[in-house]
Amino acid sequence: MAVAVRSSATAEDLPEASFAGQQDTYLNIRGEQAVLEAVKRCWASLWTARAMAYRARQNIAPDEVALAVVIQELVFADAAGVMFTANPVTGRLDELMITAAWGLGEAIVSGAVTPDTITVSKSTQRPVRRKRPKKRSMTVRTETSTSEQPVPERLKKAQVLNNARVKELARLGLAIEELYARPMDIEWTLAGGKFAIVQARPVTALPEPPLDWPVPAPKVMLARGSFAEFLPDPVSPLFGTLAVPLAGKASLAMMRNIGGIDDPDSYLVAVVNGYVISVLK
Repeated sequence: MAVAVRSSATAEDLPEASFAGQQDTYLNIRGEQAVLEAVKRCWASLWTARAMAYRARQNIAPDEVALAVVIQELVFADAAGVMFTANPVTGRLDELMITAAWGLGEAIVSGAVTPDTITVSKSTQRPVRRKRPKKRSMTVRTETSTSEQPVPERLKKAQVLNNARVKELARLGLAIEELYARPMDIEWTLAGGKFAIVQARPVTALPEPPLDWPVPAPKVMLARGSFAEFLPDPVSPLFGTLAVPLAGKASLAMMRNIGGIDDPDSYLVAVVNGYVISVLK
């Protein structure tokens, strides 16, 4: 039987700090000796530079943390992804966001693939927006581990989840959110036509929902993209009044030079409720 050997630290999945990806996970492990070796590597990953630096940033003392190793039966996923039961980009609580890719979920977690992104209305469980990039690689099982392989040509531009699958997965997400009474970050797999939930943790980085924010212009879309992606935290008043206008002017100049777009109102960078926001018409 193939298993996943996963780390579970005492300071992990906290409401204020997820520790996502800080300790190690090993997939498609077979045989007693291979499992024992993976367990040792999981324990050792508590003391990698990455994990220690993260704990230091969260003010968690080294002697306050311990790690258990969870061994789970591996789901041979045809597709996998992550579901947020609140929109992590805009902060809207009436929307879910689902990412989906072919193969095992490791490709998404590691950033090896740009997945489909589906924004879903909670009230109808139907997609309201879809982004479907060309998917070039996928994580698949090998005899003893996993590897990255090219996505078959017929699947590169195909949507991973149709509307019926989206609705089914959204209902699972809403049930989990109701159980924990807070927005959740959920890892899911699809194998043999059936969904499995492999992990759920609280969402720890959710911006204030924009519904009551002052909007810089009517009928616009607010996004945490472009220049705003590099500023996840609220900015100081000095930065907002000095640096943000300069960034907006530079962005417009680039759009004019590269795309021939010369409408100063087509793209704005503004500070909304303390956060830097891209304003798109």
